[in-house]
Formats: sequence, C-alpha cells, structure tokens
Amino acid sequence: MKKLPNRAFSLWELLLAIAILAFVLSAMLLLFLNCIVLSRVNRNTSLAYSAFSAKMEEIKGASFASLYVSGSCPDPQPAGAFCDGDIFDLDGFPSGEGKGKILIASEGGATNLKRIRIKGCFKSSSHGWIDGCDINNSGTWADKLVTLIAQ
Repeated sequence: MKKLPNRAFSLWELLLAIAILAFVLSAMLLLFLNCIVLSRVNRNTSLAYSAFSAKMEEIKGASFASLYVSGSCPDPQPAGAFCDGDIFDLDGFPSGEGKGKILIASEGGATNLKRIRIKGCFKSSSHGWIDGCDINNSGTWADKLVTLIAQ
C-alpha cells in the first residue's frame, strides 16, 4: 500500500497567512476610515462654498452706496448695508462652527469700482478649523470668493 504525501499546512504557514491577512485588512480599514473623514470634509467644503456664493449674491443685489470701505461704515450700520470687516455665520453649519468675513476695498483708488472679497473658514468635526483659521486673527482666513462691483 502506497502512503499518500502529507498535503496539510504547517502551523508556521498558517500563522504567516493569518498575519498577512490581518495586515492587509487593517490597512484597508484605515483607508476606509480616512475616506469617511475626507467625505465629511468635502461635504462641509461644498456647504461653505454654497454659503459664500449666497452671501456674494446678496451683496451684488445691494446698491453701490450701501457698500462701505474700511473706516467709512456709519454707526449704527444701516439695514441692508455691508461694511468692510463684517463677520457672518455660514448657513448650514451649527452656530459658531462656520464664519465668513466680508472685505470691501476701493479698487486701484477708483471711486466707482469696489473689490468685494469673502473669506471664511469652518470647523470640521475631526480636523478643527479648516485652512488653519483663527477666528480672532483675520490674517489666517482663507480667501474664497472675489468680485468687482462697479457703480
């Protein structure tokens, strides 16, 4: 009677296969978790751009005389007026987690042309403030939208 060859895996081969499988599965899990986080950040970024665009359209609908450059904003600020440095909450974000800032300047010294910039940032649940924004330091706000408005 002929003896059949031993075709079973040894313990070392089995342990090595399990270790490789565990390594591959943990790498795939990490990739999946990072995709979830990036998806959330992308959703918030799209939401922020939408809020910036809505505010810019609101500013475009205002009269030229209601756009005040730095140092010329009356106190109290008239309804429907926009002043340089105005800060607003971004629509779609919880209170205090998304801020925008309106910057108004005369373009090239011209009195009939104003440059409107909307800067902003928002808080993401896992990354803190996007774009390294410090809500108290205007130098760190990310420039998002720019337009020129003529009289």
